[in-house]
Amino acid sequence: MKFQRRKLEIDIYGESVEMRFPTVRESQGYGDKMKKAGEEKAGDMLLDFLSDLGLPKNIAESMEAEHLTELMEALIPAKKK
Repeated sequence: MKFQRRKLEIDIYGESVEMRFPTVRESQGYGDKMKKAGEEKAGDMLLDFLSDLGLPKNIAESMEAEHLTELMEALIPAKKK
C-alpha cells in the first residue's frame, strides 16, 4: 500500500487554483478553533484555513458563500450518520 499527498485542482471564476487537502491535525485544529472563536471570528478563521491550504485570500474573499461551503465539503467531507 502506498499513500501520496493529494491536490485539489479547481477553477474559481476562470482562475486555476491548486490546493492541498488538510491533515487530520489541521482539520481537528480548525474545528477546535471554530468552536472557541464564535461567529464574529468564524469568517476570518475560514479564510486563514483555506489560505493555509493554498487558496489566496483575495480569491476566497470574492467567492460566493455557497461556493466556499462546497469547497470545504470537498476538502473535509461530512461524517456520515
